[in-house]
Amino acid sequence: MKVTNVIIRKIEGKKNLVGFADIVLNKSLVIHNVAIFLKEKGYCLGMPVKKYKGENKDVVHPLNTEFRNKLTNAVIEKLKEGDKNEK
Repeated sequence: MKVTNVIIRKIEGKKNLVGFADIVLNKSLVIHNVAIFLKEKGYCLGMPVKKYKGENKDVVHPLNTEFRNKLTNAVIEKLKEGDKNEK
């Protein structure tokens, strides 16, 4: 599966949360509201969840580390691209 587009919405004043991403796969499927966190070891993604009977349930998530890394790297690349454009 190929990441064909990433849209970033940055936010400020939320501690480690730096924004949200919409990730398009194969120009066919979009994952909305993927949280972007900046932690001590770098960026990480929080996949969308839905509250059900008081518990957070995954809506979507990668099944393996390789695909999670592919998503994370695509988001980081888009973040850095945006940072260059803002300067």
